[in-house]
Amino acid sequence: MKRVALLLVLGLLTACGGESNNDRTPGDGDEVLGDHDGDGDSAGDGDEDGDSGDEDGGDDAGDGDGAPGCPANTYGPSCTACNCNHGTCDDGITGTGTCVCNAGWEGASCDGCLAEHYGPTCAPCLCQNGICDDGLAGDGYCIACDAGNYGQTCADCLCQNGVCNQGVLGDGHCTQCNLNYYGNDCATACTCVNGNCDYGVSGSGSCSCFASWSGLNCDIPD
Repeated sequence: MKRVALLLVLGLLTACGGESNNDRTPGDGDEVLGDHDGDGDSAGDGDEDGDSGDEDGGDDAGDGDGAPGCPANTYGPSCTACNCNHGTCDDGITGTGTCVCNAGWEGASCDGCLAEHYGPTCAPCLCQNGICDDGLAGDGYCIACDAGNYGQTCADCLCQNGVCNQGVLGDGHCTQCNLNYYGNDCATACTCVNGNCDYGVSGSGSCSCFASWSGLNCDIPD
């Protein structure tokens, strides 16, 4: 009987042990591994946070790129206004504010005319060979002419072989001719061979022949 009872007890113990092992399902183990995987998922969440942080950091770096610029026609760290009236300013945050003047203008602010330029646009003077009435208030004409020039623009005299009526108030024609030239500009030479020519500004160029000579040019012997 004792042997039978012992066998029954051993059988019960074996049965209980089997049930205990059977009660542990693979799901339990998977849940444990799932927990570990969950921790990994948490690490993944951290990666997303990290990515977000990288993007934010990139934006901050972008905001800081480059120095701020100045509006047009301002210069320097304080973006001071340029003072170029008739020229181009060296503007921008690294600019000096220096003016490069337009044609005909001069001065630190490009507010005056260059020599030989006149009027509100500083146009080139009209005076050719003399002293120009230049500057902002000038009219561009000559106030004095060089020798041999006449009129408001001091053009070349028209007189060719004589004394020119020159200067700003002159007409450029001759006031008198050189010997044996005649006409308004003393342009024509007399042709008298043996006689005296009617020369000069009002002369006709006709000949008065010497004795024993005749002809228009006094070149025919009598």
